[in-house]
Amino acid sequence: MAVRTFARETASGAGRLVACCLALCATCAAANAAGAPDSLAGFAWGAVYAARLEIVRESAAFPWNEEEARSHLADRLALFGEARANGGLSVFLKGATGGRLEGWDRENRFMLDQGHASFAVPATAIEGRLFLRERRFRTDHRLMKIVSDESPFLEGRGEGLIVDARIARHARIRYLESAARDPAETEGAGGLPLVRGGVDVFRLLRIEAAGRGRFRAGAMFSQVRSIAAGDAVTVGVDLEARARGVALVAELARSQRGGWDDLGGASLFDLDFGSFDFDAPSGVLSANGAFSVEVEGLSFRGGRLGSAGAVPGYRFVGGAFANPQGELEPGTDESSILVWWRPPEHDVLLSIDAADGSRSGAAYRRLAGEARMRYRGGFELTSGFIAAEGTRPSVVVSLSSENGFSRTVLASRIDDFGEGNDLAFFANSSIRLSGSVTAGGSLYLFESRTSRYSVGFEFRPRGRFLLAVAGGSFFPGFEVPAMRFGEEPPAPPEERSIVVSGRFALGGM
Repeated sequence: MAVRTFARETASGAGRLVACCLALCATCAAANAAGAPDSLAGFAWGAVYAARLEIVRESAAFPWNEEEARSHLADRLALFGEARANGGLSVFLKGATGGRLEGWDRENRFMLDQGHASFAVPATAIEGRLFLRERRFRTDHRLMKIVSDESPFLEGRGEGLIVDARIARHARIRYLESAARDPAETEGAGGLPLVRGGVDVFRLLRIEAAGRGRFRAGAMFSQVRSIAAGDAVTVGVDLEARARGVALVAELARSQRGGWDDLGGASLFDLDFGSFDFDAPSGVLSANGAFSVEVEGLSFRGGRLGSAGAVPGYRFVGGAFANPQGELEPGTDESSILVWWRPPEHDVLLSIDAADGSRSGAAYRRLAGEARMRYRGGFELTSGFIAAEGTRPSVVVSLSSENGFSRTVLASRIDDFGEGNDLAFFANSSIRLSGSVTAGGSLYLFESRTSRYSVGFEFRPRGRFLLAVAGGSFFPGFEVPAMRFGEEPPAPPEERSIVVSGRFALGGM
């Protein structure tokens, strides 16, 4: 009850905290300006202009023309600068024009894109930052992304305040108060922060203590208030302990729809230790809980046999776990182990990753193995397999070679090995024709019958200027990682087009 009361008081006092920090920042700036005739410690600026023209063969209006829906949306001019003053004050602003996301119906005009104002309270260990649409939403959790910049709820929408204070030699506390607005509403004000209208709210309180690299313990309280995503509160604790090279990492959280009063229950994390079973450890946790544990450093050296080790782990995310501010997938219950071996004399790594669990009520078993060998001259060979219960395995082989003049990447994968034998093959190669010109191409075959190609060149006379021209039926992206680690190779849409892109930078940032 005391924890819930503290969290509720923290949430209700967020507005006062923001006002106090704003006043503190202004006071520090005034004191700094009055105490030093020349308080400006430095200024840096930069400018980047990027443009992209895509000429599509199947254009709706005219063949081999630019689509009207994409016209000028890819041109982008960004201007940014940072002023640093004595006393730990700094201001960064970035303005930009042009479309950032495809399909976002926005005017092609200049607006404030992101920025921050940092401050440090003199003679204290308190620092803070007012930020505008920057990637500040993360915690120190290693196993679970309870808070993430990549979540749809927070990505690119946040504006708020972070206060970071060291409360003891090895302990610190962080508070974050933010508002997430509709991008269309923000653009209507030229990107400037608004003080009117409704917003989605996210709050985070993080407390952490560490000691001489042997342990780290933390606690977090977060709150989401949103009409679209719903209201939710989350509490969590995490621990990392090391001894004799072995580390235990454990993270526990509970999320509840509603407010702090809705947590309830005799236990803060709603644990039922009477239901513990080695065959089903998730019985201890409720549907609103999440837990992850991993043991690292279980390894040994065997002389001529080389070295070997294992990393066992377990994770659980209840079906009712509310996590709009993170990336956890409700309904996950999985045990896993990673086993590896490295010979003593060669740069070779053999690993096997096994997982047994369920996701959204569907049980699965997965086994993946990989052998990676590196040779002199920048040559690397990787081979492996991916097997899942109820399906035939997949076999993957890839190699890469890179030096100062050329780069080659080849990857092949056979799905439904032994029966369907569906082949996916990717090849990418580039060669430097001169000190500033590089030419290359890619070929992609998937499902044994469909192929894509791409050819192009890059002109880079200096690091500040880049001109690239590419044409073909697809443009390479993440095909190789998807073939090595994904459930199946991706099938890119056929886009017969020519793309001309350029980038030019100025300034010292």
